[in-house]
Amino acid sequence: MNPDSPKIQAYLYKLNEMTNGDPAAQVSMHEVGDALGIENDEASQMAEILFMGGQAELKTLSGGIGITAMGMKALGVTPAPALGDKTQALGNEVVLSDRDRETVETILAEVKSVLASKKAAYQLLETLVMDIKTIEVQMLSPAPKTAVVREVLSSIVLTLPKTDFQEISNRIAGMVKKG
Repeated sequence: MNPDSPKIQAYLYKLNEMTNGDPAAQVSMHEVGDALGIENDEASQMAEILFMGGQAELKTLSGGIGITAMGMKALGVTPAPALGDKTQALGNEVVLSDRDRETVETILAEVKSVLASKKAAYQLLETLVMDIKTIEVQMLSPAPKTAVVREVLSSIVLTLPKTDFQEISNRIAGMVKKG
C-alpha cells in the first residue's frame, strides 16, 4: 500500500480528527478503521505504514496509536503549541508531577519526530533510541524519578549534534535546568 494513497491519507486525517490533533492523545487503530468502514487487518496495515513514515506512533501494545507532529505537518495542520514549547523546566520534586509527565511525553514525541525527519548516523540513532527507551521505562513506574529523567534528557542534549538538532536540543536543555 502506497503511503501517499488516498486511503492512507484518509486514515491519517481520521486519526488526527479522533485525537483532536493532540500528539499526547491516543485512540485504537481499529476504531480509526471502524470510523472509515475498514476491517481490522487493513486498519493495522495502514497504521503500520504511518508508523514507518513517522506520521503516527504506537502508544500501547493493545493498538493505541497517536498522531505525531510529522503526521499533522503531512496533513497541512499546524500542531497546537505543546507544553514543551514554553520550555517548561522540570520540577525539583523527587517524583515527576502530572505536569512534568506531560512535558516529558511531549518532548519525547518531538525528539522522535525530529529524528525521523533527519538523516542521522546509525550509531547516533542507536544511542538516542536507548536514551528514549530508558525514559519511557522510567515513565512506566507509578513514581517516575525526576532525577533519572533529568539525567537522561541531559545525556540526550550532549549526544545531539548541534548543527542539525539545535532547536530541540535547546528546548530540552531549558527543561533540565534546575529551577
